Amino acid sequence: MQMQKTKWGRRGAAAIALTAACTIGLGIATSAAAPRTDAVVHHGAVAVTNWSNTLATNTTGWCTYASGCDGIQSAGTYGTIDVVSHTFSNYGGYAPSVNGPIGQTNSYARVTGSGDYSTGCLVAGVSDPGSENCSGPYTTFGNNSSATVFPAHGFTTSQKIYLSKSWADANPGQVVDWDVALNDNTASYLQDFIFNLCTTSAGGGGFYVSTSSNAGGCSTGPAELLMSGWYTFTENFHPSAGDVAVTYSITNSLGSNALPGQFPVSTNTGHLVAAVGGTAYGWLPDEDILGLPIARTSLTVNS
Repeated sequence: MQMQKTKWGRRGAAAIALTAACTIGLGIATSAAAPRTDAVVHHGAVAVTNWSNTLATNTTGWCTYASGCDGIQSAGTYGTIDVVSHTFSNYGGYAPSVNGPIGQTNSYARVTGSGDYSTGCLVAGVSDPGSENCSGPYTTFGNNSSATVFPAHGFTTSQKIYLSKSWADANPGQVVDWDVALNDNTASYLQDFIFNLCTTSAGGGGFYVSTSSNAGGCSTGPAELLMSGWYTFTENFHPSAGDVAVTYSITNSLGSNALPGQFPVSTNTGHLVAAVGGTAYGWLPDEDILGLPIARTSLTVNS
């Protein structure tokens, strides 16, 4: 299958071409389009299946198509993803030489957005605030981008991300979005569901966090993660009165609720269970941080 170059998320349902203002040493980078596949002809129902990768030894399942995410940080790609040792200094930049999450402290992956090879995407969205900037890697959660039947009890996706309080304090206004998109029952794109993270110097430094169906921009709270560490960002898609609902939750490295009273957050997607299939992708459509640590991507069918 060939990657279909279209954009979604904050643009709504229209497929439009936008230019990102991700200024780097080589000039202005054009952001990658949303990771999509051409229409798939199905000869029967395709079920959602469990999938996971700890990202401790390989990046299997991430950016499996030829376009982008290939170690080349250049315009129009999906940045890079590489497994590194916990001793990796990240060139003295974001979160140097940090341990991985509990259970895999020695290695994990680091990701970058397209075009941010030297300094990161520190002026993202200047000329076009509505486009993706420094588009990062994506995964299709194994074969689940072809699923056409929503499970009886739904499914849950999760992604671990390391957040650095000190870096956030020194570099306010930088955006990281984690986007899980649903497909419909024909395996065609349906809608994005996104954790929006933005660095801030408020409270001594941290990450504002919000949820939406649109990537980009810096939300200013009110929720803020104020401690450095590994956080798990979870989206539970489940049936609710005939529709599919999504519950967003955030846990810290010990598995406790990271923002009591503010998360979990649940919302109705507005899509009938019968109309939903599986996941289109998990994606970092805005990834302004050079060498952001991530680990343990998973999709689990709810029991």
